[in-house]
Amino acid sequence: MAVELKRLPVRAGPADNPLPVGLWHPRNVLRRYAIVGAAGNPPLTQLVVRSGDVLDAIQAMNTGSFQSTPVQYILLQHGGDGGSANTVTIPSGDVVVQASGFTGMWFGWNCVLQITLKTKSGKVFGPFGTMNNASSKTPFQYNAPTGQSIVAFSGAIVQVPLGGGGQTYIIASRYDHKD
Repeated sequence: MAVELKRLPVRAGPADNPLPVGLWHPRNVLRRYAIVGAAGNPPLTQLVVRSGDVLDAIQAMNTGSFQSTPVQYILLQHGGDGGSANTVTIPSGDVVVQASGFTGMWFGWNCVLQITLKTKSGKVFGPFGTMNNASSKTPFQYNAPTGQSIVAFSGAIVQVPLGGGGQTYIIASRYDHKD
């Protein structure tokens, strides 16, 4: 059974209170955007992106304030420990406005093959994921509405076997249930 991920609704909001843009699925879901939303949608300030052939994991940090006190929201890593970790630091005063890349098949699994992030000032981070061993690829691009930014990511993960034995998790482009 395969169920496609769906795009989160984008709601209007002022530039200083951006809303999440992303994907969701009812099972194995990254629901970190709910945490960020409860915190007032502070902007992304840092990401740790794990990748090799494909996107293995992503972890976000948002910086905001609570009663005039600076607060950092470090969200849980979503995905596995494969690939190499790359830390992305968003310059102060800048925001992420675009996520693009490729989804496709990797050893029979539908996943995010590669992701690139772009800020409002034009700074580009990535691409993360080499797309080696991909048997198909489809480009994607999500742009935050004018005056808003991407503050969180959501989606599904899938457990995959490793060639040398064992298993890991990768970021899925849709949820595939394999018995």
